[in-house]
Amino acid sequence: MILAKLLDKLIEKNIVTAESWTTLRDAALRDGVDPEESLVKQGLISEPALAKIKGELFGLQFVDLDGLELSEEILKTIPKQVAENYHLVLFARDGKK
Repeated sequence: MILAKLLDKLIEKNIVTAESWTTLRDAALRDGVDPEESLVKQGLISEPALAKIKGELFGLQFVDLDGLELSEEILKTIPKQVAENYHLVLFARDGKK
């Protein structure tokens, strides 16, 4: 279902055609590769652009964190076990809250 919605968005944005997607998907599945990864590897779309489209599908805002430097102090704000358990990363802190 999600892959179908992603395909619709990719076609809508003229990144792929239905035919080229079918060819790409079949080759990716045959080679044991994720079709989305194949799109990026073939240079049809960048990782950030793909992430932005996927964010649109889920109603989430895309934030490019490339080049963001994480402070060791900020990372220690959440205990490691909690961060790993809930897949959390604190990027910044606003005030003392």
